[in-house]
Amino acid sequence: MYGFLIGITSFLIYDVVALKENFCVYICPYSRIQSALFDEHTIQTIYNEKRGGQIYNAQGIKLSNKPPLESGDCTGCEACVRVCPTHIDIRKGMQLECINCLECADACTSVMSKMGKPSLITWTSSMEIEKNKKTNYFRFRTIAYMVALSLVLVGLFVMGSQKEYMLLNINRTSQLYKMSSDHKTVENVYTFLFQNTDSKDHSYYFELSNSELKN
Repeated sequence: MYGFLIGITSFLIYDVVALKENFCVYICPYSRIQSALFDEHTIQTIYNEKRGGQIYNAQGIKLSNKPPLESGDCTGCEACVRVCPTHIDIRKGMQLECINCLECADACTSVMSKMGKPSLITWTSSMEIEKNKKTNYFRFRTIAYMVALSLVLVGLFVMGSQKEYMLLNINRTSQLYKMSSDHKTVENVYTFLFQNTDSKDHSYYFELSNSELKN
């Protein structure tokens, strides 16, 4: 137990002091799991390429480095890039490193508000950005997820209601077994630890199922 607590504490200190945002990029499974669940109706942090203009081509190569970009409203200030905790450019499209913190959206809102325009980075779905259609929140995928989670929760409550009122821990002591003088019997030493987890007192007893065993 002490080793477990020391290990967890050491990892948390290392995470906060040294690992920092790299935990989200390389260790956290959130993005890997979410990428398999995404579809065009999934709400996420999205750069509006129709308004802002295309910054990267399909191969992920940046088309321009000098602001302003003539293809759209994006000024090329890269405030969204500088503020990103995982050091990505949201204008490149959906990336596994994105943690949907919306820091880039806040930065873009601050810049675009000075021009009297809404932010180019918003919390929406690709369906609304690319096809100008409303996001369908209650679709087969989300309903199936809710049903699956509900079944899991029901299972957890059912298992939790079937509580054991006694815990038994059997440990063998450090003492080696002993042979009788006639070498016909073997003696072992075990420690039995009972824990009553009920609010009431209970009496417990042992029953040996093998007639050749003696206590």
